[in-house]
Amino acid sequence: MLKEYHLMSNKNNTTSFHFLKMLYVFSVLFFSVTIKAQNIKTYNDTLFVNYKSTIKLDSVHFNIKGDRLYQLSHNGEKKLWKLTKHIPNVNEVILQYQFSTYKNSNHFLSIKSHFLGDSLHLTNQKVSALKGHIIHDSIHSKWLKENRSISIYLPPNYNKTSKNCPVVYLTDGAWITNYATYIEQLIINKQIPPIVLIGVHSNDNTIKQFRTLAYLKDIHKYIPDTDSTLYSKHMKFFNEEVIEHIEAKFNVSNQQTDRMIFGCSNGAAFSLDASINYPNMYQHIILGSFGWLPLIEVKFKNTTSKYHLCAGTLEKDYSELTKLLNELLLKEGITSHYQIYVAAHDDIMWRDFFLKSLIKIFKQ
Repeated sequence: MLKEYHLMSNKNNTTSFHFLKMLYVFSVLFFSVTIKAQNIKTYNDTLFVNYKSTIKLDSVHFNIKGDRLYQLSHNGEKKLWKLTKHIPNVNEVILQYQFSTYKNSNHFLSIKSHFLGDSLHLTNQKVSALKGHIIHDSIHSKWLKENRSISIYLPPNYNKTSKNCPVVYLTDGAWITNYATYIEQLIINKQIPPIVLIGVHSNDNTIKQFRTLAYLKDIHKYIPDTDSTLYSKHMKFFNEEVIEHIEAKFNVSNQQTDRMIFGCSNGAAFSLDASINYPNMYQHIILGSFGWLPLIEVKFKNTTSKYHLCAGTLEKDYSELTKLLNELLLKEGITSHYQIYVAAHDDIMWRDFFLKSLIKIFKQ
């Protein structure tokens, strides 16, 4: 078909060429959309992935976000591609995925979407438009010797809120915009009281100060020629400078019982260490997919903090380490709850767990 376009173009039939080209592109995209609901099915702990193309392809890849890339097998005509994967409790799966197709070694088409198991119950109500406000602030850190951005979500009627407004500090500032719409719905539903979200942005501007150095303890040992002091400086910035700045500028509580910290992946490791270095700072520590600190070296000080942990069965290393952390906390007599999802390293899982944790916290 591409050769036909080329021949028609050579005959100066430009109008026909563009019309047929647009028709072809539209047909491919339309077909891709219409089969999207049909290309993934589950049955008896098995995930069935099918991809049907209108043309012959060289290969089709299926990428599960946070997991890995799978290559689909094909029938003789290379138009129908299949993958079968055993996943226990697949009817509860959270699956963000992408199809990538290739022809003549060239990337041909990508389709991104998500699949949710029939038995999965997400906390996914959100407002269509915020009545609260998201504002952007910055703070010059004496420890980091640079400006850092902070995003703040203020709930509806914020000006009338007392100084006792609970506050959650997020290690990923970019999540504020998305999370605020879900949080506000919980407030409207009276499932949680009005709360303030503080999202602290990292600095990824230079190769020697990328996010992992600031969030993972001792990672500098594995990355040559990097700043070995960045982690400790960032720890002080986050837990001292940011909190001092926020409590001086906004109507948030300065009591440990009203402070929470939330982080996932690298942010989970950072949040755990923050709770250890500052044992009287946060009442609730919400961690998604923990997977870095050598747990044998973790020494918890006297704390009244409560931990909320989650990980997915499709992220084996993270789920094993998160489970180990939960066992260690319980052994130390510290309150901890561990929830398992059927998911990989997935932000839908983290968001759902965060919302469910807040509902649980404010029911107590």
